[in-house]
Amino acid sequence: MKVIEVESSFGLGGGQRVVESLSLGMFSRGIDVGVVSLFDNHTVITDNIEAAGIPIKYMGKKRGFDLSMIGRLENYFRTEKPDVVHTHLHTAKYAITAAKRADVPVVVHTVHNIANKELPFIDRVIQGSFYKHNDAIPVAISPIVQRSVSSLYNLPLDAIPLIYNGVDRELPKNCIKDQSHFEVVHIGRYEEQKNHGLLVRGFAKFCKNAPEAHLTLLGDGPRFKEIENLIAELHMGDHITQRGSVDNVMEYLAVADIFVLPSRFEGLPISLIEAFIAGVPSVCTSVGGIPDVLIDGVNGLLCSQSEDDFCSKMELLHRDAALRRKLANGSSKSAAKYSCSSMTDGYINLFNTALDMTRRQNVK
Repeated sequence: MKVIEVESSFGLGGGQRVVESLSLGMFSRGIDVGVVSLFDNHTVITDNIEAAGIPIKYMGKKRGFDLSMIGRLENYFRTEKPDVVHTHLHTAKYAITAAKRADVPVVVHTVHNIANKELPFIDRVIQGSFYKHNDAIPVAISPIVQRSVSSLYNLPLDAIPLIYNGVDRELPKNCIKDQSHFEVVHIGRYEEQKNHGLLVRGFAKFCKNAPEAHLTLLGDGPRFKEIENLIAELHMGDHITQRGSVDNVMEYLAVADIFVLPSRFEGLPISLIEAFIAGVPSVCTSVGGIPDVLIDGVNGLLCSQSEDDFCSKMELLHRDAALRRKLANGSSKSAAKYSCSSMTDGYINLFNTALDMTRRQNVK
């Protein structure tokens, strides 16, 4: 079986980490894997993929809508002759069209977010047409995402396979926690979805009763400077550090007291799975796929999208060390369910099943 994974670009986001983990996982099982990046940016993720011996085809996409992508991808698929093309995020309108024109037997698209938040309106119309004509199989990453795909595109639930995101991370050795600080970590791209404004303002309230608290922000994006200005405006520079986009997130989680994710909407955030692996209790908004994996009082605490509630949940963990230990233990136990191995098994089984069905249909 030959599989080509298609991603727009390889920043250090959760969706890109999924493509990395899945590509490496399938390659380790002896599957012929290739990766396509519409844009030409190189990051530690592309370095990791290529270092393993997996080729990446960089398509040189222009900003905005680039119609030439369909023809270029079609030519590439005709040359490579994959059995499966697997698309992610904003690649679908180009890659699914190209794959069908190139007679690729199976096309799969993973929905990484709540369906009505995943793509712009026009792209959702196009995506709905693909599903209606059976041009692609939609995969959901959590039960809530699965239901959102069913509702938006009028599809039966059993037509939408459910495969949880997975990632394999190792905790670094010899990380020493600074006991003089109560360390809080957030991982996320600086976009409206991640709700950095609520995060910073809520943390500022929290610090009034926890002067030893410190927040580390990991990530980059268009709102970085805006949040930097907000931190200065609230005089929180001594309590909040922006580290930008980093590859070694586990080093920060290894010394964290809690992980926080006050997003406006989510699919199944890789950063939360990384917190599970690190055995860190989490405070997250009850949105999207988060309640599917974070069980309140078991491996973390859920909160609403209000500064006061977010602040109060951090305060609860700050003053209750026994609760932190309980939730940390729950986090560690949750990690195995979201391993790269489990995710890889799920996709390989789906690809093989879909290929078998296509072959039987062609025989008829």
